[in-house]
Amino acid sequence: MSNYKDIKGLKVRYLASDPANPELGEVWYNSTTNVAKVRGYQSAAWASGGNMPYAGYTNAGAGTLTAGLSWGGVFPVVSTTAEYDGSAWTTGGSYPVAIANHGGTGSQTAALSVTGMNPASQPARTDAFEYDGTSWGSPTSVGRQGFGMRVLGTQTSAVATGGGPFPAPTTYNTTDTELYDGSTWTAGNAFSTERSFHSTGGVNQTSGIVVGGRSAPGQETAIDLVEEYDGTSWTSGTAHPTVVKECSGWGAANDFIQAGGSVPAATANCAIYDGSTWTSTASMPAVRSLNATSMGTYNTNTGMTFGGSPPTLNTTLEFNGAAEATLTIGTS
Repeated sequence: MSNYKDIKGLKVRYLASDPANPELGEVWYNSTTNVAKVRGYQSAAWASGGNMPYAGYTNAGAGTLTAGLSWGGVFPVVSTTAEYDGSAWTTGGSYPVAIANHGGTGSQTAALSVTGMNPASQPARTDAFEYDGTSWGSPTSVGRQGFGMRVLGTQTSAVATGGGPFPAPTTYNTTDTELYDGSTWTAGNAFSTERSFHSTGGVNQTSGIVVGGRSAPGQETAIDLVEEYDGTSWTSGTAHPTVVKECSGWGAANDFIQAGGSVPAATANCAIYDGSTWTSTASMPAVRSLNATSMGTYNTNTGMTFGGSPPTLNTTLEFNGAAEATLTIGTS
């Protein structure tokens, strides 16, 4: 009969402390804590983080799990900016106007906020602002209204996608894209399916993804369609497992996580996309839609979502993906 040493070529060691660099699959007994351990893979999981200093949905997000950023949202509509250090939120520099229904991307010290709308002072906006970690600068002109527009990339290499005019003459969903190089906006190639309030991911102007959103027929019909961007053209990706709108996610075009949204009711479901296949991952502890995420995170190892509804939320959920870790035998 085979034993552990025959299979792995390693003995089960009896140690006073965990080894500094255990091999994947290595097993040992820790005599100090009286437990057996193995180097394996932890399961993906969500955990509660610190609460934001304000509650809001249709807020925008940027940054990472340890250096995050949230700004704007409703109700009531606010100009508040909040910064996250991995455990607690503190107030940052106020946004120039009270804003909601806008798009955001970038890092905590180099964020980009695009268009949006204050429900109390329509119509939808046509401007964008940059954040330097302290304050929001002067506006640049995007060239069109962007109610429900979403953004991917960085502050100096971004793609603004979808959204549209509000009040809308017929529909506020569009297939329009706008490219930003850090100073100037130019029109990009349109994608195939009109959408707003969708998810986006991507590291820069040459690699991006859009997922789901509100579309037609009917201005708020949820869709499952995915499109991927190579810097010039949009091509169809593998459809999301469900129709989903008012959704959020983060990551790269080939390593993207979809977190929550409405299908049409708010959902806690999450799925990861590897560029060709969607795989279900750990669900959030509670349903959440119209939430913001850490849009400066370009993989699914870690990230977070914050704000959203229902009801109006100020809570933060932190995600840790399946990864190599030291595990106590009998747990995962």
